[in-house]
Amino acid sequence: MKSGDVLKNCFSHIFEPLLDFVFPNYCILCETRLQQGEAIVCLNCWLRQPVLTQASTKLDNRSSVAVDTWYVEESFAVWQFQGEMQRIIHAFKYAQWHGLSSIMGLAMGGAVLNSPLLSTADLILPVPLHKVRYRERGYNQSSLLACCAARICNISVNEKILTRTRHTSIQARLSSKERLKNVLNAFSVKTPEDVRNKKIILVDDVLTTGVTINECARVLIESGASHVYALTAARVY
Repeated sequence: MKSGDVLKNCFSHIFEPLLDFVFPNYCILCETRLQQGEAIVCLNCWLRQPVLTQASTKLDNRSSVAVDTWYVEESFAVWQFQGEMQRIIHAFKYAQWHGLSSIMGLAMGGAVLNSPLLSTADLILPVPLHKVRYRERGYNQSSLLACCAARICNISVNEKILTRTRHTSIQARLSSKERLKNVLNAFSVKTPEDVRNKKIILVDDVLTTGVTINECARVLIESGASHVYALTAARVY
């Protein structure tokens, strides 16, 4: 065997497993080989994910947390956060598989176009990460979804208006009361003039209790926004 072939084989053994992890050749759900144009999850698996029959909901009717005031007027989601969809979002959020944002963002953008409330919005804002969490993860999954959705529905997206000013604990590890306290005063609006009298869509990956996105909505309303809606890929309830 030529030295060049030996070197090629060595590189293949080293880098192919890494490439399969970052850009897997097989669907992470059904393990069939991905076709051209597919990324991480095959089209058949996407198509079998049950879409919510009722895309919109009022948080004050559905949330398990007693919040004094709900500033989010209405919440919209595409999928239920369970089963395979839960696995997809965890892969997107924690395993660096950014490619999943394209299809989720496409579906979320479609939800905007199909909603009389959302389609007339002025601005899309992602729920921000604190800089410490951003350094740990390397990206903001909500920003990726917001940008993909914005391209579909042709609504401006801004990742700098809403900021997270305080590093908070991971909500999933906390009780209902702890969740409320954890996010209180954790967000601020950097440029209030950019949200004044605007209808805003807040984007996040999953809606669990709604307290995080509601706290974002509170500071937006107090900064002059006229309406705030939530849009997530999935919701728990």
